[in-house]
Amino acid sequence: MVAEPRDILMVLGIPAVLIAPDERIYAVNAPGEKLLGRNIEGRHFVTSLRQPVLLDTIEQVQRDGQWRETRYLTNDGQHDITFRVSCGAVPM
Repeated sequence: MVAEPRDILMVLGIPAVLIAPDERIYAVNAPGEKLLGRNIEGRHFVTSLRQPVLLDTIEQVQRDGQWRETRYLTNDGQHDITFRVSCGAVPM
């Protein structure tokens, strides 16, 4: 049995998002929903991620398929938090 990309995402213990070729969020795991909010599947990634540095990185990966790292900045209500984000192309 071959696992689907969505299935692999669901077992990761870190926030993870899979963006489809049509630029919509195809899947998000539970830690990703906690960070980014519920009901983001099916939305265009720009409307959910909304940080220029992250969006630029995703768009570069979409163009050339090269693996990149960037950051995602957020706040938990008390502290600023910086996540290191890895972006890469996954065959779907």
